[in-house]
Amino acid sequence: MNSLFENIYNYLSKRKVALAIIFVLLISGMAYLSSKLKLEEDITKMLPDSPSIKLFNNIYNNSSFADKTIFNLYFENSKSETYQDDLIEVADSLVNRFQTQLSPEYIKEIAYSLPEDKMQEVYNYFYENLPLFLDSADYLKIDTLIASENITKTIERNYKTLITPAGFAFKKFIKLDPLSFTPIVLNKLKQLQVDEDFELYQNRIFSKDKKHLIFYITPKNPPGKTAENKHLFAEIDKIIESIQQTSNNKLHVEYFGSTVVANGNAQQIIKDIIITLLIASVFLFVLISLYYKNFTTFFLLFLPVVFGSAVAITFFSVFYGSISAITLGIGSVLLGISVDYGLHIFTHYKHTGSVKTVLKEVSLPMLIGCVTTALAFLGLTLVESALLHELGIFAAISVVSAALFSLIIFPLFLRPINTQSKKEGLKLIDKIANYNYHKNPYLLLVIGLLTIVFVFFVNKVGFEDDMNKMSYVSEKLQKAEQNLDDLNNYTLRSVYVLSTGKNLDEALKTNNKTQLLIDSLKSVGIVKKYHSVHQFLLSDNQLNSRIESWNRYWSNEKKHSTISNIKEASIKTGFKEDAFDSFFQVLNKQYETNDYKNNTELSNLIKDYVIDTEQFKAVLTILKIPQSDRKKVNEIFSNIENVVVLDKQFITSSLIDVVKKDFNFLVVISMLIVFLLLVFSFGRIELGIIAFTPILISWLWIMGIMGLFGIKFNIVNIIITTFIFGCGIDYSIFITKGLMTEYKTGSSDLKSFKTSILIALLTTLIGIGVLIFAGHPALKSIAVISIIGLLTTILISYAITPRLFYWITKIRGQKRVTPMTLSNLIYSLVALTIFSIGSGILTVFIVLPILGKKPREVYHGVLRMFSKFVIYIMFNVKKKIFNKELADFKTPKIIIVNHQSHIDILLILMLAPKLIILTNDWVQKNFFYGLIVRFAEFYPVSNGYENSIDVLSKKVKDGYSIVIFPEGSRSQDSKIKRFHKGAFYIAEKLNLDILPIVIHGTGDCMTKGEPFLKSGKIFLKYLPVISKNDISFGETYKERTKQICKYFRREFATLKADYESNEYFRMKLINNFIYKGPVLEWYLRIKIRIEKDYNNFLQHIPLKARITDLGCGYGFLSYILYMRSEDRIINGYDYDLEKIQTANNCSLKNPNVNFHCADISAIDYPESDVFIISDVLHYLPENKQKIIIEGCINKLLPNGKLLIKEADSNMEKRHSRTKWTEFMSTKVVGFNQTYNDEKQLFFISKDNLINFVSKHNCKVEIIDNTTFTSNIIYVISKN
Repeated sequence: MNSLFENIYNYLSKRKVALAIIFVLLISGMAYLSSKLKLEEDITKMLPDSPSIKLFNNIYNNSSFADKTIFNLYFENSKSETYQDDLIEVADSLVNRFQTQLSPEYIKEIAYSLPEDKMQEVYNYFYENLPLFLDSADYLKIDTLIASENITKTIERNYKTLITPAGFAFKKFIKLDPLSFTPIVLNKLKQLQVDEDFELYQNRIFSKDKKHLIFYITPKNPPGKTAENKHLFAEIDKIIESIQQTSNNKLHVEYFGSTVVANGNAQQIIKDIIITLLIASVFLFVLISLYYKNFTTFFLLFLPVVFGSAVAITFFSVFYGSISAITLGIGSVLLGISVDYGLHIFTHYKHTGSVKTVLKEVSLPMLIGCVTTALAFLGLTLVESALLHELGIFAAISVVSAALFSLIIFPLFLRPINTQSKKEGLKLIDKIANYNYHKNPYLLLVIGLLTIVFVFFVNKVGFEDDMNKMSYVSEKLQKAEQNLDDLNNYTLRSVYVLSTGKNLDEALKTNNKTQLLIDSLKSVGIVKKYHSVHQFLLSDNQLNSRIESWNRYWSNEKKHSTISNIKEASIKTGFKEDAFDSFFQVLNKQYETNDYKNNTELSNLIKDYVIDTEQFKAVLTILKIPQSDRKKVNEIFSNIENVVVLDKQFITSSLIDVVKKDFNFLVVISMLIVFLLLVFSFGRIELGIIAFTPILISWLWIMGIMGLFGIKFNIVNIIITTFIFGCGIDYSIFITKGLMTEYKTGSSDLKSFKTSILIALLTTLIGIGVLIFAGHPALKSIAVISIIGLLTTILISYAITPRLFYWITKIRGQKRVTPMTLSNLIYSLVALTIFSIGSGILTVFIVLPILGKKPREVYHGVLRMFSKFVIYIMFNVKKKIFNKELADFKTPKIIIVNHQSHIDILLILMLAPKLIILTNDWVQKNFFYGLIVRFAEFYPVSNGYENSIDVLSKKVKDGYSIVIFPEGSRSQDSKIKRFHKGAFYIAEKLNLDILPIVIHGTGDCMTKGEPFLKSGKIFLKYLPVISKNDISFGETYKERTKQICKYFRREFATLKADYESNEYFRMKLINNFIYKGPVLEWYLRIKIRIEKDYNNFLQHIPLKARITDLGCGYGFLSYILYMRSEDRIINGYDYDLEKIQTANNCSLKNPNVNFHCADISAIDYPESDVFIISDVLHYLPENKQKIIIEGCINKLLPNGKLLIKEADSNMEKRHSRTKWTEFMSTKVVGFNQTYNDEKQLFFISKDNLINFVSKHNCKVEIIDNTTFTSNIIYVISKN
């Protein structure tokens, strides 16, 4: 991957003009497509797409209640007796200007006053359809009205009314309805009066104290259309201001409603983002200019951001056609992460001065971070919110585009710089970045303790359930809301009950059933009052039923009696006999339902209570209930089919439940995906865990801090958690990559990585932290969480990531012989746990009287079983014992064993029960097993061998053998050290035979100074017993000490030669190259298998020789040669500096193996017994190939050999596969360098090579063991 971008750079850098033309065309095309993008400002897209929220939005968008904006007019401290008329005059003017200037373009309806003709139309409608609105209770009232005596009184009262001055106004109503049947229905209209704290004055709505005039407008556009509504309210403010000026500013005109609040929120968000972006740009310009000492760098670094945003906008323009303004605004803020990519490139370039080096170091971690961050952003699509879907896709596309721009185009803008220049930027940044946080024990302790503390507060993090706290409400609107609330609790106590159906008739049937339940709740006091259209909006069945009720009620006798009584009373009072004929027609009329269904007057009256769209049919009932009964009402109606209860608390709870569920799911999925990607990218689960651990700890800290201080998540600031997550991923990946590079080559690039991360943090903190100055509470919450999250993330990344990495690769400041792996760690923990438990049990055996009469004999038997159990529970360690027939423990002996590891003691103890080991003092005092050692009577060597004879002789008499490690201590390198004389002195004094036991492999499985268990093989070999009378090793104990030591070394060497297999050396070599990159590790694994562990080379190379490895690469073959024989002196040469640095930075490195960076065609070759040229010549032109071969032949020592491995170009079929592998290694993976930038290869044929060598008086042996490729080995020696 590194080579891919390097090759792209090489290609494009030579074609800058053509690239510039293509780039301009690309930008122009994107600009054209982006111009067609439609900008939306629907803030309801932020809400989750759950069924309940969708239902709420449907109701919200289709109910006129949701859209209404209420106006409140009043005079300040007015004591005028005509202030009501004054308010009417002002309101008339205000409404008139609304109608002429804003309606119908921006205002759909104004509810101000009902004209006289409209009132007459309403009266006429109910009069003409009277039977349809009468229920059984109403007929009881009619019974009273048509009683003979009451008819007489009513007619008389009507006459008196007519002869008064006001009689003219009532003449028509008295004539049409002399008995006042219609008012029975009109009184029911009070059920539609939501605000009972208001009353009419001159057909206008006033508060009860007559000081406030109220009217409503319904905007043409729903609350989500903030762009259109912005203009509406701007014009309204202008009109209000002009009217207020005419009243000397004593008039107050306030308005409030959901549309107003939505508009205020949208405008504040846009305003905040613009202002904070400007502030951030200034601060970033200053920071970047000061650090890089170049003001143009600021503009250069933002090129990836601009390009990434442009690609994302173009994508939405082409595939979606529109994008939310909020998505664009918040997305642009979140794109601060895209600046990081340019910063990483530029900061590393500032340190190295080489574009190619930068691409090699940065491309992989940048791509890993880019992909993981993009996936984290795409995780937002899992949340049920259209806005978060948009934002996730927008951010992901932008991040990927910015990263690719940074790796492909951005390097072409870099100008040559002098890395040795004295011109330095802000040194403070470098000092902060380069501080070794991982070495500060107090900081690590604090991080550990705080992590434990924060874990207990993680579950205390809440989601904001008060939506008002997330909303921006200006002081002006707050005052308007408070004044309206003072008038009639405007904002409280309303609960909406919706009766739904497939059509309106079904909804009405459901509403009728619901009404019975509402009435019962009202009777028990749960519902205080309600507003419903059930008396006016009737189903077909109800209409027919009521007409039938009317017809049954008005029997012919009742009609005749009522008409006769009215006529009689009329004549007596002074009316004409036919004065009330219109009313008599009503009694005799045959009613139908058609007029009811198609009447405009009724539709206007009930429109606020009916939702009738193609997608949704519902009838609304408004309940007024106490706060304490909300939950109970929700539960009662939730079990009724086709009935939905909605109120503020319900919507908030639903919103929080959906967001919380989605958020938790998002966190789990994102973390899982990121972890798997880290493991895949780094090629080792250990590195994945190391890179992921700071992310996880940072998340615990963020959640813990929020829980501790009561900071809550909300629908807006959860967006920033994804951003912080992405930043944390980047920080951890780059530090891990820096550590891997340092471990691989020994370079100090980690400082460069940490510096670029710190600058990236500062730019991000500035970019998002400035939102702390935002006026909108949701944006401010973004700033709070981002500041906490980013500072936490970088601190933990700086401290924890290096600490963990160094823990698995170093011990006491030095490289581990074998780096710790997860499998070895698990095996170590299992073994340690079992050992600790077993030690505890063995200690209990000592304390409790359960060992019988011979406690120590029993105890030694238990100790043997325990040791054997621990040894064989080490499943990752294979065990093999040789010469078991020589194991004779029947008679006491001195058992001598070479000592490599702690495992040796357990390994020996499992062989027999009656063993006494001579130990050091620290073993006797060990906390875990010191008591066991003392109870088992293991003898401390600090008492002196001379003083041990009496004590040990008693144990010998009891049948015990004495185990002594004659080296005195464990060997660091597994070699047998000089033997001390003590073992042989004791054997001589006690007159005992010696049983030698040779151990091999324990030092590899648990190396001295590295107390963890590694996979491997253990070999234990019994040697023949050395009799006390055997003088072949000398007669005195001093002579025997030296001779037996030599004997031990010979046997140990034999054991090594027999069982240090290819697999043994292969794993040692591989262990030196893990954690240095997945490509290198797997290249080695594949390479060494293809080469069959280099056996074809090994069999032609003496065990003692001077070897020169030309084109040694990473030193694989050189190290194998040394491990096979330490008597070999090896010098490796390679043109690739990185490979040489890697080879020199292995734990296998020693004075006998050295690597040098040089052009192998231009060096003075050292005289050598063996020259090796493996897979190198085809990278060089033919003339240089000949120079190299000739130079090696000339420097061969007597009996020396030149080993060349090279492809034979004459093997056409096999050679095609060779060329393919070389194409992959040079042009795709970039693993091998070539002579020129064109990656040209120069293969030679076998015949040409043999002819050239023959001219130099040499003979050639051909080794062709492959069938897949054309590679063969030439063994060349002088005649």
